Amino acid sequence: MSRGRPRTVIGTFGAVTTARIGTRRYRAWARYRDMDGKLRQVTATSHNANAASSKLKQRLVDRPGFGRGGVLSLSSPFGDLAELW
Repeated sequence: MSRGRPRTVIGTFGAVTTARIGTRRYRAWARYRDMDGKLRQVTATSHNANAASSKLKQRLVDRPGFGRGGVLSLSSPFGDLAELW
């Protein structure tokens, strides 16, 4: 029996949340499952909510191991894994 929400897959992030901080800044944050399997909160700030969200998403894409940054991906052949091991 499964409880709660499904586990975030390695190399992906959950919902992006934004909030106003101060009078002229916005903060966006999301939980990201790093390559070691741990969830980490990643944040970004900007002058409006959309800009903060966009900046956060760019940080997530540029993060090592996400998409093109990692040595292995979900579609890597088994031979690549064996070679690294």
